Amino acid sequence: MCDTICSCRSLPHRRLTTGSCNDNSRDSPRSCSAKPAERLVVVASKGGVDAHPAWFHNLTAMTTTEVELPGGEHRQVRPRVAEGTERARLWERAVQIYPPYATYATYTERTIPVVVLEPAPTA
Repeated sequence: MCDTICSCRSLPHRRLTTGSCNDNSRDSPRSCSAKPAERLVVVASKGGVDAHPAWFHNLTAMTTTEVELPGGEHRQVRPRVAEGTERARLWERAVQIYPPYATYATYTERTIPVVVLEPAPTA
C-alpha cells in the first residue's frame, strides 16, 4: 500500500478536522506532501514535549474524520495509531522527510505516535 508521510513546516499546510467528545469540530492545521496516496500518515510530535498534542487525542477518539489535500480535495479517513514494525518503518520515513523528528524523540520519554489515516469506505 502506498503511504504519504505528512510532514510539518517544510510543506504546505492542509486541514485535518478533529473534534472532542462533544462533537464540536475543530480544524487543526497539518502539513502534507502534494502527492495524494491511499493512506496518509501524520506524526504527533508536539516538538518532543512530554504530552501528546490535543489533536492526537481528538483524532484517535474518532471513527472517521475528513482531511483536505492539496488542490482542495476532501477525503474521509479512518485514523489508527501505527504499532510495532509498521510504526518503526513509518517513523524512519518520517524522519527522512523531516529530520527534527529524531531530535524531538530525544526530548521525551513517550513514544511519539505515528497515525495512519486510511480511506474510509464511502456510503
